[in-house]
Amino acid sequence: MRIRFRTLAATVVVCMPAVAGAAGAATAAPHTGKAYPVAPFKVKGAISLSENAATRTLTVKLDLSGFKPNSRHVMHVHKGLMCAKMAMGGMPPPTMGPILVPLGVHTADAKGQMKLTFAVKEAPKLVFGAIHVMVHWGPNISTPSNARPMACADIP
Repeated sequence: MRIRFRTLAATVVVCMPAVAGAAGAATAAPHTGKAYPVAPFKVKGAISLSENAATRTLTVKLDLSGFKPNSRHVMHVHKGLMCAKMAMGGMPPPTMGPILVPLGVHTADAKGQMKLTFAVKEAPKLVFGAIHVMVHWGPNISTPSNARPMACADIP
């Protein structure tokens, strides 16, 4: 099943369940970051990003666990590296940096896991080694409670 929705900055195409995107041969090797839980949450795992410069497609792979079953969470690519430092208590949330790419809202399965791959079309060029992915508590960031970070992955 393919679901399409338009965000302010990009079109997100979600393929459910975890299906590799058809990004093409020009897709660069994935950049994978460890997802650190942000207290008091227990979400952990890995997040991978890979770009296809020719099609301006960003492929995102989530391998996360520790969510409340069937919960919905918005996520974004933010500017800056700060997840490891924030997880160690050296930087208070929500010091996140500006949003570079909205990644949409995704739902954990009945076991509290997110294991899926999706593509973001018309994505801007990213500077790997200077970005992170933030998973937020709510399905939007319209309130301070919803915007609270649950997990964060620096992307090398």
